[in-house]
Amino acid sequence: MMRSMFHFPLVGLFLVAQILVGVVLPAQAVQLQNGRLLVGEVTNVTGEGLVLNRVDTGGVLQLRWDHLSAESAAELKRAFNISVEDDAEVMVEADVLTFVAPTGGVEEVIGKHVGGDGDVINIRARGLVVPVPKRTLNSWIKRPVPALSVYTKEELYLAKLAEVAPGEDADKHILLADVLVRVGDYERAEQHLKRAQDLKNSKQPQALRAKLERVKLYKEAAGERSLLDKIKTARARKDFVRGREWIKDFETKYPKSNLIPELNAEKQRFEAARERYYVARVFEACNQLVTTVAKSKCAESGVTLQAVRDYAQSGMGKEIRKRVAERLTIPATEVEELWGKRVTSGVAQGSTQFSYGVGSWVLGDREIIKGTQQAKADAAGGKQKSQQEQRDERLQRKIQEFLRRSQEAQKNAGSAPKEETDEDWWKSASPDERVNFVRSFYAENSGDMEVVSAHVSPCRTCGAEGFLAVLGSAGGDEKKIKCWTCKGTRFVRWIRAR
Repeated sequence: MMRSMFHFPLVGLFLVAQILVGVVLPAQAVQLQNGRLLVGEVTNVTGEGLVLNRVDTGGVLQLRWDHLSAESAAELKRAFNISVEDDAEVMVEADVLTFVAPTGGVEEVIGKHVGGDGDVINIRARGLVVPVPKRTLNSWIKRPVPALSVYTKEELYLAKLAEVAPGEDADKHILLADVLVRVGDYERAEQHLKRAQDLKNSKQPQALRAKLERVKLYKEAAGERSLLDKIKTARARKDFVRGREWIKDFETKYPKSNLIPELNAEKQRFEAARERYYVARVFEACNQLVTTVAKSKCAESGVTLQAVRDYAQSGMGKEIRKRVAERLTIPATEVEELWGKRVTSGVAQGSTQFSYGVGSWVLGDREIIKGTQQAKADAAGGKQKSQQEQRDERLQRKIQEFLRRSQEAQKNAGSAPKEETDEDWWKSASPDERVNFVRSFYAENSGDMEVVSAHVSPCRTCGAEGFLAVLGSAGGDEKKIKCWTCKGTRFVRWIRAR
């Protein structure tokens, strides 16, 4: 019960502590492993623990760091410049721009915005300035990225040196050294650790000795460290083919290295970054190739509607994955796996519209309205119509009036048009009509994509009536004929899928 009530950052706990005691005191909140909250003045902070002078009882407690919850211990250590063991990658906030490259593909640049002019945006990354033409810009966001994808080691060191400003404080030199170790700058890390040792005012002398030994080990394992640095650089530059080769080299050359834990941690970061990158590339490539592959199939000589429907249901997805695999030089099986992660990874945040167009009628009445609001309206007796549908119907009634009075309708009133089959429609359909139909049929029926929503629009010829009213050739009684566009099905179907 206590843990659930007080499980929030220490800054919040400190404010609560002040409220609880009723006055502003130099007190801090400390949370124990069991969730219990203690309030008091923290003194004698060392690398092993601290002393807490409680404000409620006046008691004095000697606490080790492992007595505290991990969150509380980390917050207190940072507040008192005590090193927090952390092997996580150093991250910085960067500008992330995506833009359309001359090849037509979407590329990404990561760095710091350093100006530009009316035509370009200048992004600085690892000592180089990359100009991005504004007319090609696709998106511009800020997000945390690995520090070495933005800075060189020299640039990062100067920035962190100014930020930490260690001066004559041994523990601040240790904090700076921790950052340098995490980016592989061992020479400078050792220099600051030795400076901390010379100052002789550290509150964590045992940790300082251990860190010096660790840096010494890293320096002695120069070959292993060099490979690890190459792997990190490959990850930052998205050179995942070479990065995997270097991981394999490390495992082959140094199977018993003392740095195997560091390799395993880096492998996890590397594979996570690789997956994020390739999920985005696969998603982008698959969306592009849906149209390309559909066009290719529709252009085949003598291809029938039934053939393309069968192809869209089974063969089209395989062809798309094959082409994506060739483009990205990864196995087709991995393309399928990465495609399956497009939603959970956050890459497929939106959806794409697919419309069957005038060919909707070949699906049949029920399939056209399946999963739509119109299907619900029909089931309820056709009473549910949106304002937009009502406006569309009024417009279509005007069109019908025009058709009824037209000379063309009078000429054709004597005989109904010849019944058109679905294959007849396919033969006479334009290239765009064919491609749109195949794209939509693939998106809805292949199982490769998730249908987000289904919709219908009224047939533009009959206004969702399914028939046309025309006059007889001699101006006789009005006759109703099946709409020659929708074949009586009333609607055009479209979906949104991802």
